[in-house]
Amino acid sequence: MKINTLLILALLLFPFVNLLGSPLDSIQELPHIDNPEYIGYRMALVNLSVSPDKSKNTYKITFTAINTGRKDLLFGKKISKPPQLVINFDHSLMDTGLSDHVETIRTAVINENFHIAPGKIAEARTVKVKLSQSPKPPKEVFEPMETNPQKPGTGIELPEKEEQFTAKAAPMDDFENALLGAPAHQYDENACSDLVFESIKVIKKSKGKVTLEYTIINNGEGPAKLVHSQKQAHKNLAFQAYLSSKDKITKSSFSLENSFIEKGLKDSNGKLYPGQRFTGTVKINVQKMTKFTPFVILELDPYLSVHECDKTNNKLGVQVGEGIEKK
Repeated sequence: MKINTLLILALLLFPFVNLLGSPLDSIQELPHIDNPEYIGYRMALVNLSVSPDKSKNTYKITFTAINTGRKDLLFGKKISKPPQLVINFDHSLMDTGLSDHVETIRTAVINENFHIAPGKIAEARTVKVKLSQSPKPPKEVFEPMETNPQKPGTGIELPEKEEQFTAKAAPMDDFENALLGAPAHQYDENACSDLVFESIKVIKKSKGKVTLEYTIINNGEGPAKLVHSQKQAHKNLAFQAYLSSKDKITKSSFSLENSFIEKGLKDSNGKLYPGQRFTGTVKINVQKMTKFTPFVILELDPYLSVHECDKTNNKLGVQVGEGIEKK
């Protein structure tokens, strides 16, 4: 009889004992991060470390950023911040005692100058922050909530499989490597770009002038600097225009005055990254156009100011004039 009573008592107490030993009871110890609704801009900050700076109450915080969303992330003090940006942290936020300084860290990070394409991992960065109190690591480090069954214990949501990235996406191995401390994949600033006209069309035509809308795509491995100055257009990427009898340059084609990209790409510091497109307009003086030269040919970067892998694919033509009717 006593054995049965003890057995029943043990069965009744078991769920409570199990709950006390479960890491789930530590969830409330994690900082509450009030993230907005996800619309495509999301970033994970992992491998945080903190060290005191020389100044009083100033600390150096090192982190690795991962773009886990489906849209490009561009940051800088003079750049508009991505709207409704979701920022997630891994367990290192608590390990370093920074759980009370989430907003300070977020502000410091998004004021840094860097770019991350969807699915990419930026190299480790360091920011200086002024904290009202010293970081205090918890006495006992708890495991954060698992938000992705494929990445237990990280607390990081990876991009949804059904979402399509607008730029080249890194394979999932890059995420795994980052979490294991392996080198991050990023664009090589020294790699060559490859600028190509994707399209050119006439949007306005008047006597002696024509306005063309063009779209450029970077098919290379490195970024291309298109805009150097928002105020001095002559420092930006140039166009050379030609009048021709065909949609390509021939011996009878002749050149017109140069034009320049006037503005754009402000959020990316004037750079067009691999896989990205840039659309703009350019006005061409076509007073010398005749029925024998109805085509306008545009050539990208005639001064060879951009480091490109292939300079033979920088031209594209569009018919502007009536031309000669074929019998």
